[in-house]
Amino acid sequence: MTSQTKKFIATGDVKAVHMKCNDCGAVLALPLEKEINVTRVLVCPHCQRPWVRLPNGATAELALKECIDALRQIAAVLESKQFDGFSLMLEIANDDKD
Repeated sequence: MTSQTKKFIATGDVKAVHMKCNDCGAVLALPLEKEINVTRVLVCPHCQRPWVRLPNGATAELALKECIDALRQIAAVLESKQFDGFSLMLEIANDDKD
């Protein structure tokens, strides 16, 4: 018998965006109920490795802000109960390395 387990999370259950440094392992939680200034996460607050803006000028600032704003917006729309014909959940990857 084959079985499969999937994990889902409702958009309203997302409380924060976590950023983890790939060098030093420092983790920064950005709570969605607070205003987030993405320019404050240009580099790791611990080791200073570039995060959302690279030395060559490439930037992920706008994409990060739009992602956070979209999470907030869809959660608010669904909480309004105006669109009660569907629910929306995000599928979360399993930790399995198999």
